[in-house]
Amino acid sequence: MRSVGRFLSFNLTLLASIQANSPQRHLHYASKPSPLHAKAKSNFAYVTVHYEGTSRDQEYVLGIQVLMQSIKLSGTRHDLVVLVSESVTFATKKLFRDIGCRVLEVVDITNPYLNHTLKNQNFIHTLNKLHIWNLLEYDRVVYLDADNIVLRNADELFMCGPFCAVFMNPCHFHTGLLVVTPDEKEYKRLLQQLEIQNSFDGADQGFLSSVYSNELRKAPLFTPFRVNLNEKISGMRLPVGYNINHKYFYEQYHWKLFYLRHFATMTSPLSPTKVVVESARPIPAITIGFPMTPQLKPWYWWAAFSLDLHHVWHDVRATLPSKHERYGFHCVSHALMQYVLTIFATFACVFGIRYFIPLHFVHEKMCVYVLRKDSQYRTFYLLFRIALVAMTAWLTPNGIHPLSRLHDAIILTIIRNVGLLVLLSTVLYSFRKPFSVEVPAILYLARFWMQVAYLILFEGFIIWASTWRIFPNILSRLIVLASILFFCGCWQTHFLRFAIETECIDKKDRRSL
Repeated sequence: MRSVGRFLSFNLTLLASIQANSPQRHLHYASKPSPLHAKAKSNFAYVTVHYEGTSRDQEYVLGIQVLMQSIKLSGTRHDLVVLVSESVTFATKKLFRDIGCRVLEVVDITNPYLNHTLKNQNFIHTLNKLHIWNLLEYDRVVYLDADNIVLRNADELFMCGPFCAVFMNPCHFHTGLLVVTPDEKEYKRLLQQLEIQNSFDGADQGFLSSVYSNELRKAPLFTPFRVNLNEKISGMRLPVGYNINHKYFYEQYHWKLFYLRHFATMTSPLSPTKVVVESARPIPAITIGFPMTPQLKPWYWWAAFSLDLHHVWHDVRATLPSKHERYGFHCVSHALMQYVLTIFATFACVFGIRYFIPLHFVHEKMCVYVLRKDSQYRTFYLLFRIALVAMTAWLTPNGIHPLSRLHDAIILTIIRNVGLLVLLSTVLYSFRKPFSVEVPAILYLARFWMQVAYLILFEGFIIWASTWRIFPNILSRLIVLASILFFCGCWQTHFLRFAIETECIDKKDRRSL
């Protein structure tokens, strides 16, 4: 208890000295502040940057929503700030303000690597991150990329040195989390360095590594218990537990190594065991980042089927107030409506063909070959049926928004897959009576609905199996899932043959089924 009391007393002394020794500062933005800007409520802030005009604007808006929600759930009392460029729409700014963020407008910093090392045009304005050095109204800020979430209270980071970062490998630190002391001279120096320094990726990661990596590699390791006010240092290295890469988990599917080497040395009164969501408890980290290929970012629902830690991100998202969830019930209803309309349009086309072009003789000819077990014609008939429904299968996935909530997307996926199989089995029923509309005979069979029930169980089993942790690595899990899908496909082929034969035989023989 004495150590805890001394530590808290030390923290108060540190914060008081920072406030007392800091000179009177004036705001200096790259553009004039909007009259809607709220005043700072704290000397410290969590900051992120957002710009628009790329192909993934909405994804990063959602990412910032979840990031800021996780910070609020951590119990911090410091400011939440979003630096937005002039390209950001008013609706997006309003959304950020509604979730409790200060929205500060800045101008885009020209990227000098545009025609050289920059390969991804979506990162053209990532150098706007340099504006965090110009937030002179704050004594210290913690910058976080939009693809991060905070798992525990991270306020102890404000005690770090003028510049702190986590090394992602022995050569380069990761710019997804930075602790920065705003300084106008340093801000101007960085802008000048843009004309001199190289950037291996043409973005902020390569540029900041060129400027700070050599110096930061020799810097001391940050530990909250050992901060020395009298020691003048330009930067500190952060333990990996302050911003752990989610990929580290998939090496052995556990965190034991990081508990022993990193997280055990980070515990302090300012980093309690309380987590923002219960699913984050096993993760030995203050924050977690998802730097990876864009198609597998956590905001895309399909990535959660094989990447376990994405569920933590979705659990944080589930705590967003319903008024701030932009892809909730209306997205589900829109997807269902699009699905129903597509199915209806397919049936309308089929019965339209039946009405205007009597093809009963074609159907009867095919049925003869099917009942004779002629493999060539049976295969052709099956492909003919599948081809007609291919349009529906191609259209319906577009009805599930890529940013839909995870549980909504899972339910819609099962409905889509089961519905497509039912459609595949009934859409080309019988052309024997082209001027009448009949209910396909297969829908009367109890065995048919048993097969549909089995399909639903298969879908649920695949989703459940995707969360297994008994495999040594993600490759073995994907192999098992591929095997499950293969056997499911074989079973569906058998089911479709059963449907064809059911339509072709007489009613008397059909009853025996």
